[in-house]
Amino acid sequence: MLREAIDLNALPTHQLEAPEPFEHNFAPTPWLSDCLPEGMAGAATAIAKQVKAPAALAGFAVLHAVGHVAQRIANARRPHDPESGMPCSLFLLSLADSGDRKSECYRLASKPIIDAERKARQGHEQHRQRLEAECAGKPAKEHAGILADLGADPRTIYTEATIEKITQDCCNGSRPALSWSSDEGAQFFGGHSMKGDNATALMGVLTKLYDGSGIERSRISSGSGFRYGVRLSFFLSAQPSVVKSALSDELLRSQGLLARFLLSVPASLKGSRFMSVEDMAPHGHLPEVASYWRTLERMNNSPWQTNEFGDLDLPIAAWSVEATEIWRLQFNQVEAELSPCGELAGISAFAARCGENAARVATVFAVWGMFHTGRADRVVTADDMRRAWELVWYSINEWLRYYQGSALSAVERDAKALLEFLQREPAKWARFTRNELGQRVNSVLRKDAERRRLAIAELVDRRWLVEHGGHLHLVGPVEPEAGILPTAVAVPAVSAVLVDKQAERTANTAETATASCNAQADAEIQCANHHTAKHVDLDADDEVWI
Repeated sequence: MLREAIDLNALPTHQLEAPEPFEHNFAPTPWLSDCLPEGMAGAATAIAKQVKAPAALAGFAVLHAVGHVAQRIANARRPHDPESGMPCSLFLLSLADSGDRKSECYRLASKPIIDAERKARQGHEQHRQRLEAECAGKPAKEHAGILADLGADPRTIYTEATIEKITQDCCNGSRPALSWSSDEGAQFFGGHSMKGDNATALMGVLTKLYDGSGIERSRISSGSGFRYGVRLSFFLSAQPSVVKSALSDELLRSQGLLARFLLSVPASLKGSRFMSVEDMAPHGHLPEVASYWRTLERMNNSPWQTNEFGDLDLPIAAWSVEATEIWRLQFNQVEAELSPCGELAGISAFAARCGENAARVATVFAVWGMFHTGRADRVVTADDMRRAWELVWYSINEWLRYYQGSALSAVERDAKALLEFLQREPAKWARFTRNELGQRVNSVLRKDAERRRLAIAELVDRRWLVEHGGHLHLVGPVEPEAGILPTAVAVPAVSAVLVDKQAERTANTAETATASCNAQADAEIQCANHHTAKHVDLDADDEVWI
């Protein structure tokens, strides 16, 4: 019921309606196991089953582990220039709550790489200690020659690091293919490096590494240097609530860094992860995971392909005729939706990266195929490209869902923050005046009367506050029988879902691409029959995505 001191019969009818939420909680995009190739898909499913985690979390963990190694084995082809290569490195972002088992998915997916690196680094440290002991009895002028036999640290995975540390290591002769993996994405998006001028510099370095432009450090003191032919993969996990404000930052979006990330925001399985007797029995790892590990180990043991400077010198993965046609048809579908009235116009920076991301993912799949099924060459097949586009469509639907559900204006953000302030002590703010609020609210709204006025007006318009008799009244909590259930985040009356059409779309496109090798006109007709996620307006308040 409405809180004390309000006569319900005296209020206008519209003020008894449920408050309007600030965000719509659209259902997560369904994860398709077929968006990963044989071996990777089975491992992702088995890992998700073993640790009882969302399938998308396990899928992204497997994709990152394979991509980490693949980036040093082959370059992706630039879609518009078959003779020019680019990195197949991937930037991945998974948003999941604490306790959703992000870290365990990553540990299992990357185990062969982590184990091999631990052994190599321990051996490197022991060798360093032996060389230093040898230096102890020698003249200082001979130390440099002795230590030259040490070689660079074999480290390739950074978990607790800064971009400064990574760039410094690169310029000092580190391995030329690295990954930055962390389940503390909030430290990256909300840390000191992402403030002010530091953010601009950091994003510039990361985008250059992503694009394959190399790295350069210019310092007045020591530490300057440059290096080409290096690769960097990103795998960040974070809690949605922690990084929400950072992901809404206009600088992050406009600079293009976020647009390079493939996104996953799966629903939590908390409350359904019950343990059976079989789960508690020792049974070792599932055979799908063991088979995946063997392939990943073979990839990781393959020789590094470097030039005389220690930089990567990689072949370009070619595309089959069918793969080329699939890419073209899918790219044109995205392009059609980037028009001002298109469904992807609101996230154009993200959608514009779809073609490049699909080329990178397809290359990772092609490299995996070489080691898992024994392919003789690095050719992206039609299946590689079809699955890559399925995964890219999954990501773009997640970005679309994320920003459709959470994009708020400045006034709406102030109003939402004010509502959260009031709801922390609902009894205290059941009934108050504007002057009382102005004296006690947080400093930003206390000091800026106009912002405070607009925030209050927004809450009144959304029916979170009712103004009556010279006082403001906070709405909530409400008894179930009253028929009003206020909530800051609500699901629309018709459940808003992204019904996953990308499997059918890309499968049909693959068939179309094959046929188009002989009949180009037919391919264009079939391409027109496919669509991206479409928004249907059912009613003023009801939405559905199909």
